[in-house]
Amino acid sequence: MKISNTISLILLFLTPTSAKHLNDSDIKPPDSLVSRFGNVRIGGLVPVHIQQSNKTLCEIYDPRFSYIRYRDGTVKCYKLNIGGVLWSEAIRFAVLAVNELVLNGTNITLGYDIRDSLNNVDVALDVALDFTTRRERPKVGNSTRECNCSVNTTQPYVVALIGGARSEISQRVNTVASVSSLPQVSYSSTSVSLSDKTKYRTFLRTIPPDNFQARAMVDIVKRFGWSYVATVATDEDYGRRGVEGFHEEARKSNICISTQRLFHFNISDDDTKRDIKDIVSKLKADTKTNVIVLFCERPRAVAVLTEAQKQGMTGKTWIATEDWGFSQRIYDFDISTVGGILGVVTHATRLDLFEKHLAALNSSTTENPWLLEYFREKSCKVGDKNCKIDPSLTATILHRNKASYVMDAVYTVVLGLLDYMKCGEPDAADCLKDIDLEKLREYMLNVNDSGSSGRLINYDKLGNPGGIYYLISNLQPDPTTKKGKKFVHVGNWSNGQLHITNPVYWNGGRNNTPVSRCSAPCPPGHYYVKGDVSCCWKCVLCPLGKFKATTGNHQCDSCPEGYVSDANHTRCVRIPEEFIRWDSVTSAILVSLSLCGVLVTSFMFGVYFKYRKTPIVKAASRYPSLLLLVSIAIMFALPLLYIGRPSIVLCHIQPIAFGFLMTLAGSLVLTKTFRLIQIFNNVVTNLRDKPLVTVKTQFVMVILMLVLEVILIAVFLDRRPIQVNTVVGGATVPIDCGESAKDLHTAVVLYNWFLALICAVMAFRARSLPANFSEARLISFAMFTFSVVWLSFLIVFSGSIITQFSVYICICILATALDFVVCMFAPKIFVILFKPELNEMHVVRADIYRYTMKQRARSHTQGESSESELTRAQLEGSLPRRKSAHILQESKL
Repeated sequence: MKISNTISLILLFLTPTSAKHLNDSDIKPPDSLVSRFGNVRIGGLVPVHIQQSNKTLCEIYDPRFSYIRYRDGTVKCYKLNIGGVLWSEAIRFAVLAVNELVLNGTNITLGYDIRDSLNNVDVALDVALDFTTRRERPKVGNSTRECNCSVNTTQPYVVALIGGARSEISQRVNTVASVSSLPQVSYSSTSVSLSDKTKYRTFLRTIPPDNFQARAMVDIVKRFGWSYVATVATDEDYGRRGVEGFHEEARKSNICISTQRLFHFNISDDDTKRDIKDIVSKLKADTKTNVIVLFCERPRAVAVLTEAQKQGMTGKTWIATEDWGFSQRIYDFDISTVGGILGVVTHATRLDLFEKHLAALNSSTTENPWLLEYFREKSCKVGDKNCKIDPSLTATILHRNKASYVMDAVYTVVLGLLDYMKCGEPDAADCLKDIDLEKLREYMLNVNDSGSSGRLINYDKLGNPGGIYYLISNLQPDPTTKKGKKFVHVGNWSNGQLHITNPVYWNGGRNNTPVSRCSAPCPPGHYYVKGDVSCCWKCVLCPLGKFKATTGNHQCDSCPEGYVSDANHTRCVRIPEEFIRWDSVTSAILVSLSLCGVLVTSFMFGVYFKYRKTPIVKAASRYPSLLLLVSIAIMFALPLLYIGRPSIVLCHIQPIAFGFLMTLAGSLVLTKTFRLIQIFNNVVTNLRDKPLVTVKTQFVMVILMLVLEVILIAVFLDRRPIQVNTVVGGATVPIDCGESAKDLHTAVVLYNWFLALICAVMAFRARSLPANFSEARLISFAMFTFSVVWLSFLIVFSGSIITQFSVYICICILATALDFVVCMFAPKIFVILFKPELNEMHVVRADIYRYTMKQRARSHTQGESSESELTRAQLEGSLPRRKSAHILQESKL
């Protein structure tokens, strides 16, 4: 059983003497407030009573309620709506003020007929039909006597209608009013659909329509940086049109709607209650959406907030419409639920004259039946002059009430009538004898004057007011008030501009503006990848070579040429240049090996030079050998040219120096081998007088091979100049001397590889020389190693990058120099230093003698018949002792 029903039953049993069931005498039609004066009358339609939602209470008579029977026989009870009472009195006050201040001295007085709409569409429609179908005879001047006119001389009962309040009521009423061309001016209906002049032809309003309110709401959302909000509205014209206007404006501003929900306006229906419960439950679970636009009238907003408080939903910011964004009813909720509400409310100014008028009223002076009802509810006796309107009522409710819009609606009609009276007749009253309502509406549309609050009254062609102005209210805690909270004006919206002038209180008392977004702006170094919804995205790290320095959803920018993004992709840094740096481990190893090689070679040079007159050194062609050691020492130092940042000078020096040293070393070894073979061939064949390769000839041959190398390099450089090459596009920037330099190195290697091949073949043929002249065998091995090293270089470097190329060629150069040192000079140095007995002349002569005899014996064996063979003793005795001296003499250089 519901709590309300339980309370009703308890009251029924506890107060049997006072409780009674309804009788027919308790059911009365709604009251009306009709003036006893006026030859021109305006109609009023205000919700003086609103329906009591508790049906059980309506079954028991209560003097606080009014009971109305409808055509279908149903009876509903209504409670007094003090806001509607004040609106009715505002119409009455405005009419009295006009008669006294504006129409005084004319033959015209303005009257009124104010009806209670009960906030019900059907009741309001009945009133509209009555207003448009009733007609009366015109009255004579200010008297109540009708003129003696013909039967057909009648005028409209009312010349204009003020109201209604709800947009739905105004829509239904104007469908009737438009048929009779009756002007209608609403003070509270804000639905956008009422701007459609094809449907609501005679409708005007003094309150801004919802599309302006929607713009103001969107500006609030934009102002606080919210991009992901929810909307909840009632499924009727006011809610649908209002929220559609918000959605349209939100789309223009790239604001996404996370949730769009509608619920039925009948909040007493069980299905509607379930819908509201489901809506609140999903909004509570949505942690990304912290801003909710609630577009509905006050009773429906209260129902939603009640469910939100019941479910303990906190941390949300509600954006309220003008209908409930300044309502005292919101004070009944916990601050944790409703704190921080931002309301877009109309500009209701204080009306000092009207407040004084209300303060002067009492139960004996008022002519307003609904004020008498209010006094009765206060237990005042009729005629009690001390029973007045509660001062707090005018200080709070009236300040939030739309009384100024009500009065401006009356003034709109009056200003239109005044223009209508300028018809040229001697007596202005004659202009109103047969009022053309269509013409009167045109005059009303063109008014341009100050209203009750000083606000300018004017209209656009759609009947909407000009000079739209809203106040931004914010529900803040206030311990000094009874409910501990109050609405505070924190800004305004006028002429399409939002101004926040005071601090805003946020739900939960937080200091920072709450966040309501689907995805956070991408941090520096990241760009966004759009999702299914424009406000939802993923943040992805910028690709290599691109950066983003600021937070936001803009794309990554490309780094300038020669720069690359850092590890965080927040800035560009110069791309590391790739070459063998002096401070690298690689260069340290190369320099160490080069220094060791130079030192070892220098030591060998010193030994060779010191023992240059010894047989073993003389046998190896001492001066070419010394020059070869010098070239090897320089070859050991050659890798130093490949360390450091390449320049145009280095790029030219590297292949030239490389080619010169390689060719010098190779040609020296080649000429040495050739000369050594020729010497022993002369001895073996006993051709003492055959011309030998002299040292001078040997050097000439070396120079010729060097010249040929230089020509090769010069032609190549002329055809393919060398340039420093920078390759941009990767994580590093390789810097080299380009393909031309690589190809030139290849050409030099091929040239020297050809020389090495010739030298290796010749050395292989001379592999059987005496032990002290076994350099040919070592040369053969050295040339074989040389060929393998540089063949591997040719194969490997073709697909390598610059650092690998430079390192590998340095290794090959060092290997070549080491090959020459180890294979050609190390054995002789070993003999010189550790086997000096082998470096004696008699030992050398003995070796030469044995080699010569062996070779001659082999020659005789191959060249003579068996009859003419010499005996071994004869062959050995045939070699004179001076032959060995001859060989040393030939090879001493």
